[in-house]
Amino acid sequence: MFRKLTVFFLLAALILSLGLSASAETYDVSYAVVFAQDGCRDMLQMINDFRTGSDAWYWAEDDETKVWPENLQALVYDYDLERIAMQRAAECVLHYDHTRPDGTRCFTAFTENDIISRGENIAVGYNSMSTPAEAFNAWREQNEPYAGQGHRRNMLNARFNCIGVGHVQYGECDFWAQALGYRETPNTAATSSNNQTTVVYVTVNSDLFTESTAGSLAVSSVTLEYGVPADLPVITAQIRMEEQWPAAYRDPDEVTLYPAWTSADPACVEINGTQALGKAVGQTSLSASVFGQSLSLSAAVACSTLLTPDFILPRDLTRIEDDSFYETGAVAVEIPESVTVIGQRAFYACQSLRQITIPSSVTQIADDAFDECSSDLVVCCQAGSRAETVALQYGFTIVYLQ
Repeated sequence: MFRKLTVFFLLAALILSLGLSASAETYDVSYAVVFAQDGCRDMLQMINDFRTGSDAWYWAEDDETKVWPENLQALVYDYDLERIAMQRAAECVLHYDHTRPDGTRCFTAFTENDIISRGENIAVGYNSMSTPAEAFNAWREQNEPYAGQGHRRNMLNARFNCIGVGHVQYGECDFWAQALGYRETPNTAATSSNNQTTVVYVTVNSDLFTESTAGSLAVSSVTLEYGVPADLPVITAQIRMEEQWPAAYRDPDEVTLYPAWTSADPACVEINGTQALGKAVGQTSLSASVFGQSLSLSAAVACSTLLTPDFILPRDLTRIEDDSFYETGAVAVEIPESVTVIGQRAFYACQSLRQITIPSSVTQIADDAFDECSSDLVVCCQAGSRAETVALQYGFTIVYLQ
């Protein structure tokens, strides 16, 4: 039992009729399939025997005249096209169509700019089509009329000089894809065959959903280490997309969904795709929307290398006088927000000083305030403050505060 989708030559009309809405949301998801590359490369010989043999014809539109393509050459196996075919076979698990799950044309998977002509064949079998020969024979369409020979015409297209084949297994289904193209220099550098359960990453378009259910967040807050990228929380979701095959035998697919988080204070926490980076010690909130449901997280940024202040200054102090810490043994100093001025040579030759916290209230710092201090000094301050400027001038390490 197998089913074939509409052929390469009808793609443009199909895609133009999709009518995806401008308000559709897209989500990044991942799910596991079994890569089954053993034998994929063997299909090359089958196709080349077909292209160069006595059976290399297809019906004209009148279904009475056989067309014999001219200048058919043997194809070269291209490992970039194989990677594309494997991705497309995996995408067909969610949305079995020449439209990708994100709603774009299948050709957007052909990321190499030097692929001039491009074509795609896909096939799926339920408890069938587990071997390359079975998939190839289905695509040959020997007994089909012109309208049913689109895959055959693709394999007999003289515009193509290279091909890659993909095959993944999901449940009791085998999904196949051929990526065909023309390249001046095909990539013939062989890669290792993958026959393992593999996590694939796909963008999905909500306009193609027929069902969607999202689980809840497992956490309500995250703590980030300053300057260290960290993965953001994900959720489990169940989705059923249009053209899920075979819909009659499958429940909605369970995927890991990566919410598109935004930060209320990017200067504190910066979002980079599925990761967050703590850029300033402090707290902010993160938000996202999944299937119309609002998600929120509190996010704290800490720096585990910061020292506990060992020198406590009076909270009503307004000025650090000249030579105040000259050659003292202070290691970690926290200046209160009441201070506005740091005088001349205030920390001159304070070699033991390893950390100093300077609030943005300090707007005047003498040019020689930190002369002869250790180059390992860490300055904790706000971005854009006078303390930042001075720290940069001295070449001190900066830990930003919110």
